[in-house]
Amino acid sequence: MNTLDRSAAPALALNDIGQVRIRTSRPLVYDGYTKNRATGAFILIDRLTNMTAGAGMLLDPSEAGDGHWQDTPQGGHLAPSGRVVSAEEREKRLGQKPFTILFTGLSGSGKTEIARAVERRLFDLGRFGAVVDGPALRSGMSRDLGFSRADRSENLRRGMELAKAMNEIGLVVLASFTAPDASVRAKARELVGGAQFALVHVSTPLDACRRRDPVGLYRDAAQGSVKDVPGVDFEYDQPSDADLTIPFHDLGAPDVAIRTAVERVMALLDARGVIRK
Repeated sequence: MNTLDRSAAPALALNDIGQVRIRTSRPLVYDGYTKNRATGAFILIDRLTNMTAGAGMLLDPSEAGDGHWQDTPQGGHLAPSGRVVSAEEREKRLGQKPFTILFTGLSGSGKTEIARAVERRLFDLGRFGAVVDGPALRSGMSRDLGFSRADRSENLRRGMELAKAMNEIGLVVLASFTAPDASVRAKARELVGGAQFALVHVSTPLDACRRRDPVGLYRDAAQGSVKDVPGVDFEYDQPSDADLTIPFHDLGAPDVAIRTAVERVMALLDARGVIRK
């Protein structure tokens, strides 16, 4: 085994936990730790002292959280067709710039309701928005996915690829995903492109989401019939980089809350120059 990559890495004290990248001199056969702990774990032995220097687990790419975000496309003869309609022509025809808003929040936070209401507002203004709903995606292109963190990451990746394609034809995309992991949300921003992307955090707390529980998710989680619920079975990373935070639970009666949330989202789009006057 070759040496560890320690570039710019701080030293770890006894019993500290860290993440390292190890280069090997030949391929290793292993199982993901969650599938087989015996062949998915390892220890590092100091060859001079014969003492254990460290221990760890090996994760499949999907388990590691990166999923397919960085995969190289298969096939060597990919030649995307060239555009015959420019972005400028689309902007002039549609009266808007392409843009993607990712609404993130716990299940039941109100993010999809807000996305749909913004879609309605855009349509009434003669503009074109399209909602990409994470749960709805699971009935089609993501029907093969479960609800683990890795599967949630992949569902978001597919949604962002769809959003990017919609942006290329000039649409404003309103994407509603729980997206519990901050690192995965950062990948979404990178994939779409920061100049035409905004993160909106619908910050309804867990207790309020439980009271709303529009699809009975938290009821079923309490009964043990569903698992992998963000905020219940694992942590939801509160966004520190949101472009807009909407405390939907604090905005009053449902109709007032929706109107207020829509106005705030439209102000964000206006500030980004998305809607042409």
